[in-house]
Amino acid sequence: MNKINVTAFISKDLDVMKTKKGFTLIELLVVISIIALLMAILMPALGKVRRMAQQTVCLSNLRSQGLAFAAYATDNDDSFTRGHQGWGPDKHPGSGWGYWLADLKPYRGDDIDSLVCPSVPRINPGYEIGQQFGVETMGWTDTSAAWPWAINDLPSQNGMLLQAIPVSYTMSVWASNPEEGSVKSTGTVNSLRRPVEFYWRKTSNVSDASNVPMFGDGRWLEGGVLSEDRDFGIGRAVLDPPETEENARLNKAKDNHYNWGMGQFCVPRHSDGTNMVFADFSARKLKLTELWGLKWYNHFDRRNKYVEDSSLFPSWIK
Repeated sequence: MNKINVTAFISKDLDVMKTKKGFTLIELLVVISIIALLMAILMPALGKVRRMAQQTVCLSNLRSQGLAFAAYATDNDDSFTRGHQGWGPDKHPGSGWGYWLADLKPYRGDDIDSLVCPSVPRINPGYEIGQQFGVETMGWTDTSAAWPWAINDLPSQNGMLLQAIPVSYTMSVWASNPEEGSVKSTGTVNSLRRPVEFYWRKTSNVSDASNVPMFGDGRWLEGGVLSEDRDFGIGRAVLDPPETEENARLNKAKDNHYNWGMGQFCVPRHSDGTNMVFADFSARKLKLTELWGLKWYNHFDRRNKYVEDSSLFPSWIK
């Protein structure tokens, strides 16, 4: 029987160990470069997936609100909600009680998450749900902000409403049915000088409902798109889009007036589009340029200058 040379085996193993070596600096740099390249390729794709997911959740939110609007109309003789501009407890015109929020609460319940688009990453950092409504609770200085508004018909305190909740969606004032007491004899509604005849009031008055905007991504609790520019006293309804994307985020129109018209809805929240609920209570995504071709009210000019000539749109919106 051959004897095993243990010393020879150990010596051989030691020689093998001596020949082994770790990664060189060049090899490490190559590995790091490959990882960085993969990350650069994957990150945009992951970002796109995240944005698509946010858009899907946003549409789901809006469909939920559309169902609430439909249920309200069914229970109220086909009537739209009261909008938000109404007489406050002190009969002050335009004091605003968050009417559609209050009207839909029995159908929405305590769910307030569906009132904020997930693409809106923050509200005012100092804002807390339930605190007194006022200037310090505003969070609408950018598209990344939400607007807190009163959820119930509660008494005002020094002109400020109580129990505010965050809202990042905007309703078309024309898809509402203002209370009789809020309609002035001058033929306008409240202090915002809006023509009474433009209100749809009831779903039974609506034609081409799938193209009548009711509620969607926006900059304020409500907006009133008009075919022509009109001064509302505290701002102007302007058909023109914001001149720059920055102005769209800041909700500004020409001459730095706040745009209570198309500027409320022309918001670059979902890349090249926006989400909206229509008077047939369906929801879908639109390109921003499509906003000008919708039937905002019965006499809205759907063949306006932007529909006739798309070259008039500023470059950021194309």
